[in-house]
Amino acid sequence: MKRAVQIIVFLCVISVVNAYGNTDRWLSMEANTVDTESNKWYFTSISQSESSPFYRLYGDSLIAEIWDNVRQWYAIRGDSNLYLGEESRFHKAFSKNLLPTSAFGNIWLAGEELSVEKGHYYHTLELGQEGSYKCSLPVRGVMILEDNCIIPAVAITETREFKSHIGRDSLSAESSVSKDITRTRWFVEGDILPVAMQTTKKESIRGKEISSKTYTYLLDHTELPINEETVRGIQIQQALDNADITYENNVIRINGFFPSDTRLKLYISNFQGSLFHLEPIEVMAEGKNTEIRLPSLSSGQYIVTISADTPTDRKIIVNI
Repeated sequence: MKRAVQIIVFLCVISVVNAYGNTDRWLSMEANTVDTESNKWYFTSISQSESSPFYRLYGDSLIAEIWDNVRQWYAIRGDSNLYLGEESRFHKAFSKNLLPTSAFGNIWLAGEELSVEKGHYYHTLELGQEGSYKCSLPVRGVMILEDNCIIPAVAITETREFKSHIGRDSLSAESSVSKDITRTRWFVEGDILPVAMQTTKKESIRGKEISSKTYTYLLDHTELPINEETVRGIQIQQALDNADITYENNVIRINGFFPSDTRLKLYISNFQGSLFHLEPIEVMAEGKNTEIRLPSLSSGQYIVTISADTPTDRKIIVNI
């Protein structure tokens, strides 16, 4: 009875938000696989996709992700984000214990939970999916596109590992298929819907992998919601990446083409991470060669970090 009430409430919410409009997004471009372990994500060999992932935002309470003929449901409820379940033409499976998720931005909901989903296959057979659901903390970095466009972004990875059971006795433990589905989504500031998504789907039987495929999609970069502040951040990051930073006679020299009114910071630390000095650097004009005399320190090796409060810094090792 309780399960029936949950489903009725869920369907009522869908019907209500359908009546009040929605927002759609297609990740219409396909790219080569991205290294999600990095914080510099290179989207290369971009081409038009024939099977675009599709997002629909219903009001401010529900998000649907549709890809590979499966619709994933997520709820946004005040300070909580929840993974609800999935459905396709052939099946529906919704979580018995609603799963907190950071997949759409809430950093406090990262972690791992046991996942038990119940539903139907072909409307008549009972369907169960049991396993785990985990979501990562956001990783800040930059998306790098083929035309040398650099976009500050945040990546969040969501992983579902489960076994599916159709009917009470139709699949034995030995023959049931285990699935491992990992999704990484990339977000830009101020946008609740992702601008890129990468999915890896693995299937195995008795621990032996029988298939593994990875798909990577992104929004056409001409549609990316980039504001003036984001553009400036991109310009500063590019300037910092390309700057010539040298050390000689206790002086750090920075020569780069920074936008006007760029503010940098210099940090000095040892290899154990202890901080010895922090110094804001004067506002830099374009093309200006800036010199910073380092303070007196004990002889040894140090790490000098130049930061612009952008996703990546510059570091050099100096011998004092």
